[in-house]
Amino acid sequence: MDIETIKLTYRYLLIDTNADEYHIFKTDRQISEFLNDTYNIRLSHMYIKRNIMEKKDDILIEGIIITNIW
Repeated sequence: MDIETIKLTYRYLLIDTNADEYHIFKTDRQISEFLNDTYNIRLSHMYIKRNIMEKKDDILIEGIIITNIW
């Protein structure tokens, strides 16, 4: 697997500081679904996309950090 494929496959890092767990996602939609299903946190994929990809900010919500890897 080359570096470009890796960058496209692994884009977002979610760290749960409360449980000392981390997860890697390919899309903002996957993060949104995971947060809703696992933590009952509603965060739209567009909010994630705007803040992480366009503004280059990280998101911190209830001890969960979401950031862009690349």
